[in-house]
Amino acid sequence: MKNVTTWLTRFLVALTVAVTALAGAAATAQAATPTAVRPATSFSICANSPIPSGYVITMINTAAPSCDGFAQYTIQTPVSTGILICQNSPIPSGYVITMINGADPSCDGYAGYFIRTPVSSGILICENSPIPSGYVVTRISGGDSSCDGYDGEFIVA
Repeated sequence: MKNVTTWLTRFLVALTVAVTALAGAAATAQAATPTAVRPATSFSICANSPIPSGYVITMINTAAPSCDGFAQYTIQTPVSTGILICQNSPIPSGYVITMINGADPSCDGYAGYFIRTPVSSGILICENSPIPSGYVVTRISGGDSSCDGYDGEFIVA
């Protein structure tokens, strides 16, 4: 009987170790799997809520009764080919401002920024735009008309 108990104990320990190792490997594989590219999703939040990471403000409604005195933001995930956002919106990493529309009506008086991802061969951005890692300014054009008075900067990778 002692041999059966010893054998059963060893078997259960080995089984526990194997199951734990498999569960850990499955969790690691699942975490390493890249997420699929999703189409732009849009929804509304109250202005006193934080903007979720990766989202931009595309419209401001100050007359929204559902936010109890706060403005209502329409937010969405940006697309690489470009989107018009409000000036008070966060600009996601890797995006640049290529046009400024002063006092945009959809942004309740804030300027509208057209943002997109740059191309490696170069793109003209507004001087108040973030410059993505790996890009450098090669030319400056004073008071660019598409940038609402800001200088334009030509960047390349």
